[in-house]
Amino acid sequence: MGDIKISLDDSQLSTLSEVLKRPSEHFWRSDNLLKLAQILTLVIGGGWVLTQFVLFQRDEIQLKLQELTHSVRIKELELELTKIKRDRDTHELASMMSSHPEVRFSGSKNGASH
Repeated sequence: MGDIKISLDDSQLSTLSEVLKRPSEHFWRSDNLLKLAQILTLVIGGGWVLTQFVLFQRDEIQLKLQELTHSVRIKELELELTKIKRDRDTHELASMMSSHPEVRFSGSKNGASH
């Protein structure tokens, strides 16, 4: 996530410093207070939006991590199921082979039957 930087040059800083040290008489007029309130509202609103964005990003990352964890678990279970099926098939084949007697054909050496 990128850094947010706010910068003021020296002239802006000195003007702000002077106004804060000795506000002029007209500083407290309603139009100036309205401008100040608007600026503070924008700053507070921007901070709130930034906070919500960071929280959303954090939640999104946690959900993605959970999704990946569950996906890995599903793959592990699928692999285990495949092994169990293979073992079952091997056991069934061995059981079939041991339960059926061998079939023998008797006959002459040249292949004719009696």
